[in-house]
Amino acid sequence: MYNRAGEIFEKLQTAFHELTPRVSLSVGAAVSDSGSTFNDLYKNADEALYEAKNNGRDRIGFRQ
Repeated sequence: MYNRAGEIFEKLQTAFHELTPRVSLSVGAAVSDSGSTFNDLYKNADEALYEAKNNGRDRIGFRQ
């Protein structure tokens, strides 16, 4: 799952930089299990985004 998300992020990042080369792109991704609510998933993705931003530019953060 994480590898596939990473591949998608790299493609998105490449396309994004072709349009706006001076802007960085960080993404937060979360994995949902059968017991997760939308709010759980949203919170995990939000935390992953802040983790990515804190680690530098052009990063992806993952949460499960």
